[in-house]
Amino acid sequence: MAAPLRARGPMAHRQQHPRGRGRGTAVALVLATAAASLSLAAAAGRLARGLPAFLAPAPLGRRRALQGATLAPLVGLLMPGRALAEEEPLPPPVEKDVAKTAAKIQGGCDWLYFELKTALKENDADRARSSLGSALQGAYVSPLETDLLIPIEQLLSANLNSEEDGWISAVLEARAGIDEMKEGVGGGEFDTALKAWDKARAGVNRILVDINKRGQKAYFVELDADYDQKRARQYLKKKKEKLAFRNAVGSAALLR
Repeated sequence: MAAPLRARGPMAHRQQHPRGRGRGTAVALVLATAAASLSLAAAAGRLARGLPAFLAPAPLGRRRALQGATLAPLVGLLMPGRALAEEEPLPPPVEKDVAKTAAKIQGGCDWLYFELKTALKENDADRARSSLGSALQGAYVSPLETDLLIPIEQLLSANLNSEEDGWISAVLEARAGIDEMKEGVGGGEFDTALKAWDKARAGVNRILVDINKRGQKAYFVELDADYDQKRARQYLKKKKEKLAFRNAVGSAALLR
């Protein structure tokens, strides 16, 4: 029997070497992997060249400007009134007027505490009316007006930004508290009057705190929980001095 004919050409090679296809596929995979690696390396190089510009800090002025532009709307939302007003110094004309009237305003605060508050706590209607300066006291004007509210309102006139600084709303709050006190005292409702007293105190204190923060120095003893202890001695001393002066004037008038 004759031997079978052998195939010629490329097909004969493939028939003789059945594993050749596996080696070709492996080579193709290696080449594809190498090409992908080269592409990734090129991309990494481009990224590395761009990183310095991306990571480099912005110039100081531009960075601050960007931060300000970003934070300004948030500050406006979180802080009503003019943004960061407490960080701005008082205008020189306002500070000059504060320096002139600080002692009188502090005396008005003393009156608010040691005369008016004491009368309310003791349920003393006559003394409370006198301290408030109600119409029942005739032409008498209380130091609550002459030494506290009027001088503060004069500061508002000097401060062109008093509305933005919150001073006008603070004075209106204090005025509303005083009106509510008068109604409470008139109706014998001293608990209500004491709550209104605290409302007036808070309104005044908002202005004093703002002035202390923005002024060249702290001009006022603020109306906090320790005010009585801080100012009682000074107030009693001034009260005795006024009494002594009045007695001296009265004695001199009698001798004439």
